Amino acid sequence: MNKIVYFFLLILCIVLIPLSGVGFLGTMITDKYQVDHAKTFVEIDSDRLTKTEKEAKLKDIEKLENTIQRQQIIIFALGLSACFGASYLLIKRKKLIKKTLHNTV
Repeated sequence: MNKIVYFFLLILCIVLIPLSGVGFLGTMITDKYQVDHAKTFVEIDSDRLTKTEKEAKLKDIEKLENTIQRQQIIIFALGLSACFGASYLLIKRKKLIKKTLHNTV
């Protein structure tokens, strides 16, 4: 493997680790404020809403919750794979960056 490619992959993995942590926290905050609070407000307004309006709003909130959960899984998997990738690149760096000697005599 070329040194430039090796260091590019290593830097990419190292940068992805904290970014995935921040992204995961962002989706957790979205889950709290857009899903949990929305469900609470639907329950508070349940006396003003008809049954079909309440079901429609809860269905929309459930779709958003499923989307956010998928994003959390993807971000967590990305961060985990970046951790394993960076560890692998650091452990096997001597094998990956082998300089081959060419005899030009």
